[in-house]
Amino acid sequence: MDTAAAKKRIEAACEKKLNSLFPHGIPEVVYSRYQEELELMAETGSVEAYEVFRCVSERAREENRAVFCRGSVAGLYLYYLLGDHTFDPMPAHYYCRNCGRYEVIPQDGNKKKFGVDFAEKSCPQCGSVMKPDGFNLEAVSVFGRKKKPISFEYNIEESFRSAFADVLEKLYPEQQVVPLGMDVTAWGGYDDRSVQPFQANRGLVLLPKGKTIEDYSECMLRLKSGEPCFSLSLASDVIRRDHMKSVRISDDRRLEQIGIMERITGISRDDIRYRDENAIRWQDIFNVTERPRDRFRMLNLRPETFSGIIEAYALAANTYKEGVLEDIERDRSDAYREFPYSTREDFFDAFCSYGMTKEDAFTWMELVRKGTAASRMEDAKPLDKGLCETYSYAY
Repeated sequence: MDTAAAKKRIEAACEKKLNSLFPHGIPEVVYSRYQEELELMAETGSVEAYEVFRCVSERAREENRAVFCRGSVAGLYLYYLLGDHTFDPMPAHYYCRNCGRYEVIPQDGNKKKFGVDFAEKSCPQCGSVMKPDGFNLEAVSVFGRKKKPISFEYNIEESFRSAFADVLEKLYPEQQVVPLGMDVTAWGGYDDRSVQPFQANRGLVLLPKGKTIEDYSECMLRLKSGEPCFSLSLASDVIRRDHMKSVRISDDRRLEQIGIMERITGISRDDIRYRDENAIRWQDIFNVTERPRDRFRMLNLRPETFSGIIEAYALAANTYKEGVLEDIERDRSDAYREFPYSTREDFFDAFCSYGMTKEDAFTWMELVRKGTAASRMEDAKPLDKGLCETYSYAY
């Protein structure tokens, strides 16, 4: 792939979206974030990954399909511009489409609300309605302190897989595109590969120029359909050795069901998103979590905003420790009132308020999230050590 040409196509697509979002001119704070991420994209060698995402998103729009990515890439403004979703990672703000006024919403303290938690208001400049937006995510939360290359892991409708492969074949016409299989054991199936009837389809691999899958027979197994695939468990070393590009893809039944609903009812998924960004109802809280025991914990917190629901979910569905809410309610209530932080973004903002650079705040945010902050207390000179002592166990 010609990365210089790909970068120009990415910039053209982004600027087209920016001009659509901001018909009266791109606000300075938005343009600064956009330029920052363009530079990071080039610096980290991620242009090809972004170009694949751009082309896949374009194909999905043509076919009225939903494509989303897993992990932290949703915090990228370029992801927002190139994709087809409503998650704006900029700080919470108001924007007037009538006159172009853009206002970042001032927020006191370390816990920030999302834009959707604020009410619409009249524009002080022209009197038109200003809508709130923004989810307060920094680019450093994606690229990290070491500015790692970006990797897109996709959630798609199963019926979109062939179109996805077609996009890669057009971008890399001289390379064979083959499915990437994963052992069924990883998904609670068989314990012995020798008796497994098939591999789970979990992505695509680009073979080196002039090579076919038959050249890697030692890495080849078959999907349920009988199609040959690269087995991740057999081929991981070969993929690294031969510098092959791979894309992780998972089928999302919810996206498939939404697509079916659209085709049957004529109701657009965009309409659903818009309604979801209005008043928070009690049934929305039940839709956030999958585990019944956590629903009751969340109800005890009685969140009134979307950011409050995310906070409750972060506390109720803790990854490493059961009963976090019970601990807070029983004997840590004073500590929680002093340090009411529940998400990694809460900690990031807190560390920045202590005078840390964004890069240092990201490092410590990750230490807290992984539960290793307490072991680094001697390095915590700029921090209130009580914060780490109180909350390292919870993350």
